[in-house]
Amino acid sequence: MQGLLNKLKNIKEELYIKLGREPSVIEIAKAMGVKKEKAAELEVFFNRRIVSLDMPLGDADESQRLIDTIVSENSDPEALTFSNQKIGIANEVMDEKLTDRERGIIKARNGIGATEKTLRELGNENGITRERIRQIENEGYDKLRRDPRLRKLADEREA
Repeated sequence: MQGLLNKLKNIKEELYIKLGREPSVIEIAKAMGVKKEKAAELEVFFNRRIVSLDMPLGDADESQRLIDTIVSENSDPEALTFSNQKIGIANEVMDEKLTDRERGIIKARNGIGATEKTLRELGNENGITRERIRQIENEGYDKLRRDPRLRKLADEREA
């Protein structure tokens, strides 16, 4: 297939130069020595654009991506609601129990709300060492582990 697409590309370029316009499907088919239907099929493949699921929708600075709009056929609305409730509880606990610094580091390390960051990147941003970032992250996780609401969520996940 790739060979035919390369041939199509070359013939289209030659015919464009020769004719001074975009060639028709019939002209391409004749030059390639294939049927009109096959040339039309190749033309569709040739013009098809590959799109990333991570492509932002709207302006580049918007956080919604194409993959966020795709609904799974297997998604259960009740399960999604329950999952959203769990996220809400986790966020509530993080807001209550963690300092701004701990919350920011844990979110950045796990890619919550932005891209995942390394210890080094966070250390450079905060003007402290990677080791200190790791310690702050662990202190935050220890606080979260002790919260009974999150323990209950973890137990429900394992069940």
